[in-house]
Amino acid sequence: MKHLTRFFLLILITGGFSYMLDTPLKEGLISTLYNVSGIMFSIGLGLIVSFNLSGIRNREYIKEIRKNIANIRDIFISYFIISTLIYITYSYIEVIDFRYKSFYIKLDGSVFACALLLFSIVYFTINFLSIQKLNDEIFDRITEEQEQK
Repeated sequence: MKHLTRFFLLILITGGFSYMLDTPLKEGLISTLYNVSGIMFSIGLGLIVSFNLSGIRNREYIKEIRKNIANIRDIFISYFIISTLIYITYSYIEVIDFRYKSFYIKLDGSVFACALLLFSIVYFTINFLSIQKLNDEIFDRITEEQEQK
């Protein structure tokens, strides 16, 4: 949950400052970024679902790995759902106004959506690397245990 909170704060700050810059984005950029995000989400979820635990004998280790994989899967899904909702929202609302008493912020929807999609792409990439590292560690541990026998 703290990941999502940080995620939203970063995007809100980026979107708020972007409106001051008055920088229009190319129309197809958001759509392209969403497509890339969707492809990366699909690949990442495929890696997670097909993660191979065969060869591991230690039950506690298996439980810990499954817990970590489930956590990564849940975060992947939640970031993609948020990206999808932002993409759909951007399609209908180009400028977002937040007002609360004397507090007022105006967000450029295109930069907000762009920042969110770029962040999710970076997040998916980092998790690809984490999954690969975990796979390598499992392989090394299995090899080490087999050599000890």
